[in-house]
Amino acid sequence: MFEIRRCSSCLLHPSILFLDAASYYVHYDFEDESDYQKFIGKNRTILIRSINNVCKTSEHLSIAIRIGFDYADYCFQTINLSNLLLFESLIAYWQVIEKHLRSLLKPGESFNNLKLLSNTDELSFCQRGQTLIEQLLIINNNNLEFLAYSLRLLTCLYVFTRGERTWTQRILEHLFRTITTERQIVSKLNPLQKQASCLIDLCLNYGHTIFIYFNDLFKVTQDLVRQQTSFEQQIKLAGWQWSILVECLAILLNQFESFQQQAIFINELVQPFAEILTKFNSNVNDLQSFVDYIGLKTTPDGKINSFYFT
Repeated sequence: MFEIRRCSSCLLHPSILFLDAASYYVHYDFEDESDYQKFIGKNRTILIRSINNVCKTSEHLSIAIRIGFDYADYCFQTINLSNLLLFESLIAYWQVIEKHLRSLLKPGESFNNLKLLSNTDELSFCQRGQTLIEQLLIINNNNLEFLAYSLRLLTCLYVFTRGERTWTQRILEHLFRTITTERQIVSKLNPLQKQASCLIDLCLNYGHTIFIYFNDLFKVTQDLVRQQTSFEQQIKLAGWQWSILVECLAILLNQFESFQQQAIFINELVQPFAEILTKFNSNVNDLQSFVDYIGLKTTPDGKINSFYFT
């Protein structure tokens, strides 16, 4: 058990970031998988709580940020790029820190208005953060797990852009493009689906800086929704892909002070779905009409449990 009171800064020694990596080898000491998972969960909980407590003071927050960047540099060394366990730890670490960084970029205030960081640290961290963001924006990796982690890290580092428009636009374009790109997934589990909620978190936590691009985001999402609800559209995005975009818009709508404006945009966005429901209600009255509407037919032997798609 870590002792917070004795030495807060010692908790942030880089070695603790390798606990997850060490846990991989400890795996062999457990005969039962459920016991190992309990160990991993407890280990991670202790780590996250410890870092969270340390970050409550500005002095230790600066130390935590500096170590976070050093650890990121280590993870991005060529020899470590294939070690997803390191990146998983890196993301968990930055997710904790990011919660404390949000107060740096608050609506209606200048960056670092509360002086959580010294002027020297502010300049240094923003430079390092933007350098790392640049690396993440040009990632071209076929490993979907690595790509998914890079999206999450990108949004955790967003605060270091100071909300500048050029950076915001590039990050949004990258997230939209990555999330909506069609890919051949061999496994049933898509790593991108798990981390795609980072776009929602970005809109939720920094909507005041993203809102300026609302009209562009709305048009792109509306076009995607119309394509996906068109019967002529051959390539369909997965439901989670375009629902993420719709949810982001719904969050950004809260930036409007006028309820009438919100209602107009919502109506325009859901219109394609409303048309489908209207057509469905006008054509489906019973079980047989439902079967006909969705394009199912019975096999020649007439067995009910032998339907096939036309």
